Amino acid sequence: TIYYSVKLDNFKSLLEELDMPYLEIEKTVVKAIKARQVQIQNVRIDHRAGCIRFGEDVMEEHRTRKLLSDMAVGLSKVCKDLEPDDAEQKRAMERDVLVQQVLGEVSRQHELILARKVTIEKRKEKFEEMQNQKIIAEQKRQQEAE
Repeated sequence: TIYYSVKLDNFKSLLEELDMPYLEIEKTVVKAIKARQVQIQNVRIDHRAGCIRFGEDVMEEHRTRKLLSDMAVGLSKVCKDLEPDDAEQKRAMERDVLVQQVLGEVSRQHELILARKVTIEKRKEKFEEMQNQKIIAEQKRQQEAE
């Protein structure tokens, strides 16, 4: 299918993930085309018809594909230029939160291990004391029996 135009509603739906107002996106697209960051010529945003038009109505198939792919490449470059700081900051914040959670969990686990070690030592001492008492009681019985 060859597209000579794209409805603005369809174009807007493709850009919903950017979390930017549509007018700001439209201004960025126009600036990118004027600054030749996007290698597309004869692009018009037709608000009356509610579409973006690519050149004249009679275009060859390969030219239309090139225009659309160039626009997609250019828009992705513009999006990367607009988003990386926020995305990197968000990832850094998420990573910091995760690191803090892991460090907190490591500290908590260390405390639990130390508490368990103390409990085991107390049980061991109590067991040894019971063993010693049994030995003493056995020795007393043997002495009484003699």
